[in-house]
Amino acid sequence: MRFLAVDDDPNFLEVLKSFMKQDAQHELHTVTSAAEALKIVRDTPGSFDAFFLDILMPEMNGVALCAELRTMKPLRDVPMFMLTAVADRHLINDAFASGATDYITKPLDPEELRSRLSMAARIHEEIQIAAAAERLQEGERCYPRVIDFDAPVPLRGQKNAIEYLALENYLMTLDRRGLIAHAAFGIHFETASQIYVRSESSGFFEALDEVATAIAKGLEAQRFMFTYAGAGDFIVVTLRRGTINMAALEAEINATLAKSYIRYAVKDLPTPRVRVGNQVRNGLFGERRANVILQQDIRKAQVAGTPSLSEEKHLFLLREAMKQ
Repeated sequence: MRFLAVDDDPNFLEVLKSFMKQDAQHELHTVTSAAEALKIVRDTPGSFDAFFLDILMPEMNGVALCAELRTMKPLRDVPMFMLTAVADRHLINDAFASGATDYITKPLDPEELRSRLSMAARIHEEIQIAAAAERLQEGERCYPRVIDFDAPVPLRGQKNAIEYLALENYLMTLDRRGLIAHAAFGIHFETASQIYVRSESSGFFEALDEVATAIAKGLEAQRFMFTYAGAGDFIVVTLRRGTINMAALEAEINATLAKSYIRYAVKDLPTPRVRVGNQVRNGLFGERRANVILQQDIRKAQVAGTPSLSEEKHLFLLREAMKQ
């Protein structure tokens, strides 16, 4: 794999180079500023499979650089690891919100670096398989089903949205006090499977984006981040500034989605509709693994969340939406 490391400290870059030389399967290129990084990436698009970005740099910091790189189509999914010598929670939060996959602390720990390299290789392999499948299917002139229905999908262009793996990594960066300060809940896209089966890929992704937009609108008064975990399941993590009225949130999201009723009806598709699970607080996280936490939130939205809208309530929301 080809890595680009961006850090304004040449000494650190030399240390990173010495570590990377021990693994012959990886190449490392280095630059000392965000401006240099952007130039080399724009001049040679697709040249790098993963990035190391220092958070604290002059002029443009690593968080802003990460966000800028994520706007480039070839780099939407590649691993991006932030480098930091400070445990500033706000900086780390901003890094994940900008699209970071994970972060590495300075000074470098060999085991931590090996873990991130292994993660990068796994993500890179998944990207290659998906790209090959898309090329094959396009050659057969069929709509590409690159991503399985059960697979997480990045929510591109959505404010406060991060990738599922990045959310897992984010939760694992929090200490016990930080975990207790957060709450989480699942939102289940009830009609996702029907839309997936009965529409083109582009139609399914448009529906996902529409649901994500409605979720973000319903939570705009909150400090939150969210992800799509696959199989119609979204997960939201919030700071515990107050209990969210889940029934009201579910009604608001569904009312927003109901405005698209006619557009879906003419395509013989069900209108997107969600079920919101209960917000889990206090000792939710404890010492459990992040992926277990997230799966529990999904199950709560699928089964034990607020009751699904009755058909009468759904029709009422449709009528109200059509009046606007």
